[in-house]
Amino acid sequence: MIILALILLFFPLLLILNVKSIRKFVELSLRAYEPLTKERDLSTLFQIWLGPFPFVSVVWPQYIKEILESNTLLKKSNNYDIVRRWIGDGLLVSEGEKWQKRRKMLTPAFHFNVLRNYHEVFARCGAKPQWVLVSTRKSAAAWSMFPHLWAPPIWYLSGLGFEFDRLVKLTNNFTRKVIAERRSVLVDEGVLTEEDHQLTEAEIKQRKPCFLDLLLLMQRANALSDEDIREEVDTFMFEGHDTTSSSMGFTTWLIGQYPEEQAKVQAELDEIFGATDRQPEEADIKRMVYLERCIKEALRLAPSVPFVGRELQHDVKIAGLTLPENLSMVLSPFGPHQAPE
Repeated sequence: MIILALILLFFPLLLILNVKSIRKFVELSLRAYEPLTKERDLSTLFQIWLGPFPFVSVVWPQYIKEILESNTLLKKSNNYDIVRRWIGDGLLVSEGEKWQKRRKMLTPAFHFNVLRNYHEVFARCGAKPQWVLVSTRKSAAAWSMFPHLWAPPIWYLSGLGFEFDRLVKLTNNFTRKVIAERRSVLVDEGVLTEEDHQLTEAEIKQRKPCFLDLLLLMQRANALSDEDIREEVDTFMFEGHDTTSSSMGFTTWLIGQYPEEQAKVQAELDEIFGATDRQPEEADIKRMVYLERCIKEALRLAPSVPFVGRELQHDVKIAGLTLPENLSMVLSPFGPHQAPE
């Protein structure tokens, strides 16, 4: 009763403070209603209503291609807002010129020659018995799915807002500490100086630095603040651990569903390692041809990133329907990955 009374008390204030957003939403809903209620081939696109919020899910490959190749439809949907509060405006959620500059700057950090330097670390970590199954409460999963539940009064009255803020502060401060410590190491080694002389872009690429070193070495040339670096580090920590754990989990599960394929993977590994328990070397990985095929097939069947969100910045005509500006679109790799064509 107390929570209900507080919601009723703050509801008029919420309407006043968000009058522009409400007007935009009403106009969008009115314009979206007609195209979204027409009969259509559901294999092309279908609508989703999260309460009063309209979404369109595009599943046909040619239309997904049309959206992703557009130079004007680059704005992320509001589903990314909750992530932005954690990782900031890093490469995952940034747009336009900022995205293009950061993408170009960060690409050298993911060169194969850089990744080879971490082979020993990968092997050592892979040898640890660290498989752990984690369950998520259904209520928590539901909150993460629906943006309209993130309205501040509801979000904080539920207690989830305060917990979210606490965890964001914890992770951000940890990242800031790591950045400061790594900068100190580079200064002690004489690689990074406070003087005007800095390594040129060609010299930096020749060194093939790791991700964080690259950001620190190019900080001055690209006018990056410490928070800019923190955003990118948090972004790739999130993108890297979540997608990798997802692909590993689904690959393991799928191989377990197909005994014949599992036997082929086992035979391939037995041929490489025999009866030894040695750690895999770089040359061994190149021989794991069938295992690589299984991993790629698992990524086709269970993409690590199942959905991509876009907000239309202008009207778009798809499958004979005019979709209005500001409408959120959900693009899913499941469509092209399952299409026989």
